[in-house]
Amino acid sequence: MRNSYWLILLAPLWIATANIEMGQEPAIDYGGQFSELIKRASERLQKVAAARPLKLKGLNDSLANTSRATMAMATGGSEAEIWGLLDAARRDYGGNSFAILLQAVVKSARGDPEAANHYFEEFLLESRTFTDFEKTFLKWAEYHQVRRIVYQVLESRGVTFEGREEKIHFRVHLEELMRYVMNPGSEDKRMNVAFIAVLFGGLALFGVSWLLGVELPRSLGGSLAVLYLAVWVAYGVWILDLAFGLPYGLSRFKVIPIFLTSVFVMVIGIEMASLTQERRKVVADGYRLCPHCQEPLPELLVECLACRKPVPPVVRKRKKRTS
Repeated sequence: MRNSYWLILLAPLWIATANIEMGQEPAIDYGGQFSELIKRASERLQKVAAARPLKLKGLNDSLANTSRATMAMATGGSEAEIWGLLDAARRDYGGNSFAILLQAVVKSARGDPEAANHYFEEFLLESRTFTDFEKTFLKWAEYHQVRRIVYQVLESRGVTFEGREEKIHFRVHLEELMRYVMNPGSEDKRMNVAFIAVLFGGLALFGVSWLLGVELPRSLGGSLAVLYLAVWVAYGVWILDLAFGLPYGLSRFKVIPIFLTSVFVMVIGIEMASLTQERRKVVADGYRLCPHCQEPLPELLVECLACRKPVPPVVRKRKKRTS
């Protein structure tokens, strides 16, 4: 009975979504996917509502009334009962976008597409932010998927969003990041693999060097650390662009290569200047340069006075005596 009622309730929506043109995804049954998302969310909602997981009474009351509405829908409750519970849920918490979505489904199932379209549009406007309320019974990717399907349902019914696109976008622009999580492009995949290889590879090399006691010249070690930090910064810029977008119309595919190239050139320049300076450094007779910090120290010492690290003793070849 439970499944059959859902089939009846969502049938008009399935018919509407069956003719949606999906570009490269024509084989996916978005009607069935939508109903599965709604059922899964409703089942989670019914489990968490009794626990009253949120801090405010109004939010918990809204969860409870929405849960009762989904149970009434699943068990063949009357439209008046379901509608009353959903209205009560919205009174308890005006930002309950899932209740609005269920109202749209009810109107669609009752053969009132104009009213259904009104509630679907209201859902898109109210669901621009993924809040703690929705997190109790919906996953982030599922939430975005539901919004996308509703948008396509409205387009299939002839509803135009020309001039209103910004009004239905997420208040926090996470759509690129969601798209990457759900279906990353080839360039993002390659970039992600490169970042992971460099970051974890560099971390492993630093760790092994530390465990084995490998000592690098101070300037070289600092340069490698700067380059490694620059990769972390570039990775942060990449995620920032996916999540919120970069200002002034900048793209991660242009900013990151320019940034890393600039840091690399700067580090190489500093290293070359340092080597040139060391070669020009004048060392008095009886002194030598520490191999660790490049500071002068007496040849006879086996420990640098500047960095306190051991240095190999000077081995002088004895001249052969001639008779």
